[in-house]
Amino acid sequence: MGIFLLFGKVLCKFGVGSAKIDLVLKGDTYCSGDMIKGEYIINGGVAEQRLKRVESDLVLTTSNDDRERVIHTNTIYSSAVITAQEKKVMGFSFKLPSSLQPSDHRVSYKFITRLIFTDGISSVDHDEIIIQPS
Repeated sequence: MGIFLLFGKVLCKFGVGSAKIDLVLKGDTYCSGDMIKGEYIINGGVAEQRLKRVESDLVLTTSNDDRERVIHTNTIYSSAVITAQEKKVMGFSFKLPSSLQPSDHRVSYKFITRLIFTDGISSVDHDEIIIQPS
């Protein structure tokens, strides 16, 4: 194993130079019950890494008590290998619950997406969405 490859693997263990995930949605404004579509874009880091899973939480935040509540979690299990500098695209779809309160100055929503590797390292992405009244 070359010294640079070994160094890259060590850096990835500490989260430096590891693969990154980006959830790219088709829009940012939806109504309760809508189907959200988009893509997970995974960009490989400096060394090869084996995926374990991709998780996306739909999170409700309320400003009156500053609490975050996970409404739903979408999980994709995978044993795929992401090579150095590789770009991988995976489809994303999520049907919003029909009973969501519209977004306003007290209520907000976001997807928190985690890319989790077999070595325990993870990459996190945040995407805010707006829920309009139906």
